[in-house]
Amino acid sequence: MNPTEHQSKQFDADLTALRTRVVEMAGLVDEQFRRAIEALTTGRTMLAEEVVAKDASVNALEVRIDDACAHLIAKRQPAASDLRMVLGVSKIVSELERIGDKARKIARLTVKVRDGGAVEGSWIGDIERLAERARQMLRESLNAFVRSDLEAAVSVLRNNRDFARDTSVTSNEVVRRMSAQPSDVPA
Repeated sequence: MNPTEHQSKQFDADLTALRTRVVEMAGLVDEQFRRAIEALTTGRTMLAEEVVAKDASVNALEVRIDDACAHLIAKRQPAASDLRMVLGVSKIVSELERIGDKARKIARLTVKVRDGGAVEGSWIGDIERLAERARQMLRESLNAFVRSDLEAAVSVLRNNRDFARDTSVTSNEVVRRMSAQPSDVPA
């Protein structure tokens, strides 16, 4: 075996390890987001506090993955397509960390406004549906990334446009419902 084959195999192993870490981080972020929405809709402040506490794990994973990307670039000096993959991973983990921050923010707000009771109102179902749709898009994006499936990635982008439009309409409807039932809306 010549030295470049060995380096190539090692590089492939490093890329596989990066992908595995991204999948791990995405799973953690997805669970954090699910739990934050559950805490909001049920008023379970203890669950919200757990989400806030676990945010440090998401942040630590981002740092580890970014460090691995930098190390891989410095050590292996990847060619153009491989470099794009490594830089793409870095951007993906940055976005996953942002989603984790949003989950933490939802959880903190839940703790702030709830006294342990469930949130009432017809708008809760809308929030749950939007959250589930966002989680589905996250999973589809991750699957497209893992499989390097361009068609699936394009489909996610199309769905994102529809989601943004629907979110705007739904957000306006949620605000309207909340305004119509102010007694059902926590502080």
